[in-house]
Amino acid sequence: MGLACLTAVALLPGLALMTLSAFVMGIGIGVYNVHVVARAMDSVASVEHRSTASALASVRSIGTAFGAAIAGVVANVAGLGDATEPGAVGNAITAVYMFCCIPFGLAALLMFRFVRIALGKREVASAGAD
Repeated sequence: MGLACLTAVALLPGLALMTLSAFVMGIGIGVYNVHVVARAMDSVASVEHRSTASALASVRSIGTAFGAAIAGVVANVAGLGDATEPGAVGNAITAVYMFCCIPFGLAALLMFRFVRIALGKREVASAGAD
């Protein structure tokens, strides 16, 4: 929701609405991050907790680095380069935020797929227990 709002308000002059959108996006990331980390830690043996915790931080850092690099490429392709006019900068920002919707869309599709798989395994397990 925050990303959609950021994309919509990127060309508007209001800083307050953009700040609120970024805040909503940050809350969303913070809410799911705790559950992802807990799920990852629960899925490994206790002797692997240290390496899993360090791997999670490393993967997050690598993802941030690649995301920043890709955002820079998209912004340059969208005309940010030497742009100093607010309209040109706004168009580049909008392009970056719209590009960011692609991984979120893929994540949503994969989430529905994984939930369907998980529910299918749960039904098979409960049928086998009966």
